[in-house]
Amino acid sequence: MSNHASEEQIKTLSAEYIYQQAIGSLLLLLISAMEEEEQPPLPYQIPQDIAEIRKEIRGYLLNLEDILDGLTEGRIAVLENCISLKKRLLSIYETVYSYFSQWNIISTTINDQIALRKYIEDKVTEKQVEWSLFFADCHAFMESADHTLAQKSYMSQLLKCIPLFITRDKFYTEVKECLNAAFTEESKEFIEMSLKTFEGFCCPETNPLYGKYFPEIAETLGTKRMILPHKMEDEVLGEAYGDLNELFEVLEEIEEYFSCILHDINSCILLLYLSYSFTELTQRDAAYGDLYHAVCEFLGGEWNATEKAAYLDTLNEQLEKAVEPVIDKANEIGRQEYELLEKIGSFEGFHEDTKKVLMTEEFIRECFFGGLNDELFRFDLPNGLPPATQEEKNSLFDAFVENTRNSFDTLPVQTRKIAMQTLMGALPPVCTVQDIMQRIMDAIDNVSTEEQRVLIVDKVGMVFADNGYQSITNQEENHHHSHEHTHDCDCGHDHGLHHEHKHDCNCGHDHDHHEHKHDCNCGHDHDHHHAHKHDCNCEHDHDHKHH
Repeated sequence: MSNHASEEQIKTLSAEYIYQQAIGSLLLLLISAMEEEEQPPLPYQIPQDIAEIRKEIRGYLLNLEDILDGLTEGRIAVLENCISLKKRLLSIYETVYSYFSQWNIISTTINDQIALRKYIEDKVTEKQVEWSLFFADCHAFMESADHTLAQKSYMSQLLKCIPLFITRDKFYTEVKECLNAAFTEESKEFIEMSLKTFEGFCCPETNPLYGKYFPEIAETLGTKRMILPHKMEDEVLGEAYGDLNELFEVLEEIEEYFSCILHDINSCILLLYLSYSFTELTQRDAAYGDLYHAVCEFLGGEWNATEKAAYLDTLNEQLEKAVEPVIDKANEIGRQEYELLEKIGSFEGFHEDTKKVLMTEEFIRECFFGGLNDELFRFDLPNGLPPATQEEKNSLFDAFVENTRNSFDTLPVQTRKIAMQTLMGALPPVCTVQDIMQRIMDAIDNVSTEEQRVLIVDKVGMVFADNGYQSITNQEENHHHSHEHTHDCDCGHDHGLHHEHKHDCNCGHDHDHHEHKHDCNCGHDHDHHHAHKHDCNCEHDHDHKHH
């Protein structure tokens, strides 16, 4: 197939993909509205600011037909307001994210102490660790990365597993070196906004909104900020562990609530941004229009509670039945488009109208697949801003380090060390694989007890499992059915190498740690948490980087 024919096919597929995602957004917006009718109340009162945002989006849904079929000026005004609502929502969510950050640090100190006590109880240290194989796996894991960014991510994850044995001055010097590397070509404005957001997670108390939303959570975390798990009796430590797990479940519920609102806003933005009228959206299948009107009547009509209850399940079933083939078709189109784009390789020769369609598709993907934690690091800045000077960078980095250091220095020693580990692990390291290996070996040598060595191995094993890394030992066993190097114990840990670390054990360690990681230019890793995200298997890059 010629490049011209491929370009035409890509253009056609892209346009069809955009249409399917528009239909999908409409149906998902309707599904979300119906789910809201059944949504149980949150443990805490919904702040008025958030309730107003959701109310405005509901109003746009009920008037969507008139908005889409109305004058362009009115449509643009609604679009601009939806963008504003999104910024307001994310500003509020930053405080919730900061609660997660605090929870992670506090829970790590408690989980580590529970794990150490469980190791002693189970006499874990009587099982010998195959150190040479463990170190070989750490090295092989980092070298298994497909590209430099992935390797940096692997390094950062391992750094979070080991205690730091450097002075505080040396630590903050390294932090600044990492920041310099992460923001090499970025503008002053981008660096400033990134560090401001990141600072809100490292030392959330500096955020002027901290404690304004869900103040009960801020108060609870505040009471646990200075705890000393190593001095607690087992029973008290267990109670603290239970309390934190309950708090985490509440935070997840709140995050899900915010996520639903974000996806509703993104669906509205997508529908308003595209040029489809309501008639054009629904003309291929009248059922879409019928479902929209049925939902509007359900939400805004004069139905009593009995009538609503009788029709609720039927309407939900109809919506789910309608949306599934739309999403499936969009995924199939995305797969076909991806295969063509891979064959062509370079798109420089595409016509301008084709590039415009692809740019629109990129925007659609960002809206459809975007999550809360991604959005926090998407800043509305003009293009073409000049890179920051080194003097400007130094000033911003010094201020960030000072604020972070002042906050960390108020923490108990063990908690401060965990916070420092977390910060170092969130930044792209400037060291080499061998440097990381040396730090791991030094940490193993310098910790004071065998249980602490096992804890390092345990955490590293979880990193291996989370990234799907198969240990050297297992690789050899698969190929040669050779001698088994594992040393099992009652706590479920593989203390020979700790490579299969999905523990369902009773050691007290939270192996499903909900860490909100970010992956942006500042080195954070973003976990996606979508309310109605529809994953596909098309291998298409949903960040659309190949465009």
